[in-house]
This record gives sequence, C-alpha cells and structure tokens, in this order.
Amino acid sequence: MKYDGTFIVWGPPGTGKTTFLSAQVKKILNETSRPPLVCSLTKTAATEIAGRVNLPRDYVGTLHSHAFKALGRPDIAETMVDDWNEINPRLKIDTKDRHDADEPGYEFEAQSPGNDLLQEYHLYRARQVPRKLWRDSIQSFAVQWEYWKNEVGVMDFTDMIEQAAELDPPENVDIIIADEVQDHSALEYNLLKRWGTGGGKTLIVSGDPWQALYTWRGAHPELFLDPNIGEDRRRVLSQSYRIPGAVHRTAMTWARRLSCFTSIDYAPRKDDSGEEVPGSVRRKSVTWKSPEPLVPFIEKELSEGRSVMVLGSCSFLLGPTVAVLKKAAVPFANPWRVRRGDWNPLTGSGVQMKDRLVDFLSIDPGSGEHFQRSTWTFGEFSRIIEPMKAKGNLCHGIKSYVENYPRPNDDVEELEYYIEEDALLELQEAIANRRGPDPGPIGELIEWWNCRLLAAKKKAARFPIEVVKRRGVSALSEDPKCFVGTIHSFKGAEADTVIMFSDLSPSGWRTWNGTKGTRDEVVRMFYVGITRAKENLIICEPGSMRQAPVSEAIRN
Repeated sequence: MKYDGTFIVWGPPGTGKTTFLSAQVKKILNETSRPPLVCSLTKTAATEIAGRVNLPRDYVGTLHSHAFKALGRPDIAETMVDDWNEINPRLKIDTKDRHDADEPGYEFEAQSPGNDLLQEYHLYRARQVPRKLWRDSIQSFAVQWEYWKNEVGVMDFTDMIEQAAELDPPENVDIIIADEVQDHSALEYNLLKRWGTGGGKTLIVSGDPWQALYTWRGAHPELFLDPNIGEDRRRVLSQSYRIPGAVHRTAMTWARRLSCFTSIDYAPRKDDSGEEVPGSVRRKSVTWKSPEPLVPFIEKELSEGRSVMVLGSCSFLLGPTVAVLKKAAVPFANPWRVRRGDWNPLTGSGVQMKDRLVDFLSIDPGSGEHFQRSTWTFGEFSRIIEPMKAKGNLCHGIKSYVENYPRPNDDVEELEYYIEEDALLELQEAIANRRGPDPGPIGELIEWWNCRLLAAKKKAARFPIEVVKRRGVSALSEDPKCFVGTIHSFKGAEADTVIMFSDLSPSGWRTWNGTKGTRDEVVRMFYVGITRAKENLIICEPGSMRQAPVSEAIRN
C-alpha cells in the first residue's frame, strides 16, 4: 500500500472495524519509520484501536486532545465558567459536569438558557454556517461570550478545532487514522483534511454513516461519502461477525429509509460451517408504560445464559422498566454509562452498598460454600460498619479505630470489643439460626444490618438486599447480564437479546415529522438500536402516537 492521499474504511455493525484499524496501525509501524496519529470522537474508541499495538501515548486520543496539545494546552472556557456565571447570572451555564479536552461533553443536556445558547453557538460553528445567518439571539450571545473569553484568556472547545486548523500539521506525523468520522462535524473534518492531506501525507477515515448519532452537535455523515475520493481508495468491511440473518434483514430494510442510502456489500453472521446464523426478530405486545410482562421473559433469557439489553430513544421511556426490574430484584446495569446511577443501582465509583452487604454476609456459612468463615477482616468490618448508626450498636470510637487499623487483612477477633452487647447477642442469634441443620431465611441476618443503617443509607441498600433475598449472594458478586439504557448509550455495545421501544420523545417526534433530511436522524438512531442484537431482536408495541414505524421493517 502506498501511503498518500485519503482512504475511507466503511465498517458496518459487527464487521471488526477496530480489529481492522489496529492491524493497519501495526502494519504502518512495521513499514514506516513514524507512528500514525490515531484519533476518534471519544478517548475510549481511540484507545481501543491503539491498545492492541505498541503505540506511543501522545499519538492516541480524541481530535480535541490532539488540537489541545498542538495549541500548547490552553485554558478551556467550559471548565472555567464560574467566572462567566458571576458576570452573567441571567445566562448561567450549568457546571454540574466538568469536561476536559480529552472528553468534551458530546451528550450535553441543556439545563439553562445559557446552556441552550452555548450549545447552539457551538452548533453553528461546527457546521461552518456564516455568522450573518445565525439567529439574532445567538449573535448577541456570541459577542458576550467571545468578549469574556478574550478578557479571561481562554478558548472553548470549538476554538481549539478552528485554531488548530490554522497550524501546521504535528511534527513527525505522516499518517492520521481517524475513527467515528460519521460523527465528526464539518469543522472537525476540515481539521483532519488540513493535517492529513497534502505534502505526501495520508488520512485514513473510518466509520459508518448509517450509525451517525451526533447530528445534533454538528455531525455531518455525508462527509464520509466524499465524492472526491475514488472507489480505489474505499473499502467496505463486508462480513458481520455479530448480526444474524433476521436482524440483518430488518436493519437493512430500515436503513433504506435514509435519504442518502447507498447499497453496500454487507453480509450477516455465519456459523463455523459457513451457513448464515438465522437469529430472530419479532414483535411483543408490551409498551414502555407497562413493561411488567418483560420481566419473566428477561428472567428466562438470563437463566438460559443470554445477555439482555433493554433500550429506548430517550431516558424517560426507561423509567418504568427500571422500576419493574427493581421490584423483581433483577440485577441490571449500564457499563457504558456508569455515571447514570438509575441505570447502575449495583455499581459505581467507590465502595457500593452491595459490596458492604457481600462483606457482611461473608460471615454467614449458610450463604454459600465460599463464605465458610466465622469472622471478618478489619477491611471488611470497616466497610460494613461505615454506613451503620454507631449509637447503641458499636462501642465508642470503633468506626475511627477500625478505619485506621494498620493491617486491614487481619481477622477481627472478640467482637464484644467492637459491637455493643445487645446488638451482638442479636447478631449471634441470627447467625445461629442460619447455622442449624435446616438454615433459616437469610432475611433475618440481613435485617440485623439493615435496621442499623443510617437513614440516608437505607435507600441505597434496599435493592441489593432484595436481590440477595430472592437470588442469593452470588447474584451480587457476578456482573449483571441485563442492560438498560438509551440507544445512544449502547453505541458500540451488544447483547444476545435486544428489547427495543420504538417510541419517540416530543423532540424526536418533531424531528421524525420534519423534512426528509431531519428524519434521517431518527432512522440512524434506530438502526444503531437494531444492530446491537447478536441473536434476537424484540420490538415492543408503541405506548403512544409518537413512535417510529420500526416494526414495519420486520420481514414476515
């Protein structure tokens, strides 16, 4: 391969795009003297490409992070808006989620007029719309925002892309590999071309225009179909290793609704003998408003070893599902959006209540073969008592003593020195009831701990306690195989069985009923949802008139 000019790699769902690009990185390292610059929309995606080869750290990151370094690591406006808010209280910008140059806030949700204006300001610039065509309110905001940036000496995320495009390409970089290009804006694509073409340089752009989810932030998937790039410089990864036949046919039928649909060579998953894996797609008479019938179906799928993903176009559609899963004590999570506590009731940063409960039950020989122990370590005991009420339960000063014990792996002996007499007697009685020839219910032992929790901690403990009572301690020790979240949150993820609600939010409904071009946003979103399924796709009945006709894509 001669490395010059621009090349396009189109990687539909499940075709091993990351594996292919990693192989290209390795090949370039073997054939040239300089490593390629790898960038993507997110840090995670860029790292995944380069993580399988020995690539220098500075050569991997988001396009914003590469621009940030090229500009000498300037101060970023979005991380310093407290000063703006003090000067412009009526245009306050929400600072709940701080963002840095490596992970800009792509899924930003507006919380105030200032946020709305800032988002639209960035959007105009990302699409390279002439300023004279901006709405008057955005032009007015731009004057104030740009004056403030100049006074404080900072630049915003869009400034970084604009100004980096005025610089010479990074030194010692001849080849740039850019992933997720369908979600890059016209402005970002301009920077890629500025840095990666001309003078013998090479730009390899990769992605799938049918999976563009960020048109609301300026993504322009049509750029991926640049007519100036010849067929000899395009490659389609045509074999899916994820999508079975029925799901593939549904996805392709649905994708044909795109205004810019282009037929490509894309085949469904095959088994070891080379035969197409059939899979299944079917409707289910369940709505997002009343998802109770999904619970026994999900439990059956999980019991047969299949992972299950429940997804919708927006988060409010998932509230009832979260509620019924909790009521049924079905463990669930969203590892791709760990900041969403409602989707991750058993996981998160730091020590979780489920971890404390597992530690507490480790003393109980009736909880399982791997819990045959008569006491706790100081580390476990510290985690157990941290959320407990001290008065009437723990001896004076024990929380501080145990927390600072120098050897956390030592066993706690003679519990009477740590737990008040009455509380200890109740604990011993609960343990004894579990140790009999016919072990009593685990609930009695759990209740000893639960009734002594601080009021502020009880809510967080409720769900893991129910999971243990109904499914045993092992259900907390294993990673959940049931996933809940929006289609956006599951981009790049997969599950054996996907359950999808086809309803739309009010804004999504307006988009669907807009022009043919805006309708493409909804088509792409549900295309991503459909193609998360490795075996089975379930499309639920709409709960209202606001719905995309995804079920029409099912071929009976």
